[in-house]
Amino acid sequence: MTPLSASQRHASLLKQKTLDALTRLGDRDTARVAVHELTRLIASMPPEHLPVVVQCLCDESAAAPKPAARRAVLRLFETLADAQHEHALPHLPRLVAATIRRMKDPDPIVGDACVE
Repeated sequence: MTPLSASQRHASLLKQKTLDALTRLGDRDTARVAVHELTRLIASMPPEHLPVVVQCLCDESAAAPKPAARRAVLRLFETLADAQHEHALPHLPRLVAATIRRMKDPDPIVGDACVE
């Protein structure tokens, strides 16, 4: 087994932080803190780790059991695009596909978040 490089360790840590915060989105008591943490993380991460966060957000967009969590993830897509600008462009098709899937969500608050 080869040791992980510093970049791989950082990506792994970033993925774990992202997943931990996404898990807290489903709880009404911790959702606001989780959104703040994810917003800060998205704004401060290096562009080379963007695929890790995009994957986590897109997976969570589909898997989140609570409508409020799915809505928050959709809003984080906007945060990601604003913070990462041109670095987010290669990931745009995946973000748009996840948003289109959420437009068909049975809960209206999720569909409304797509329009916002």
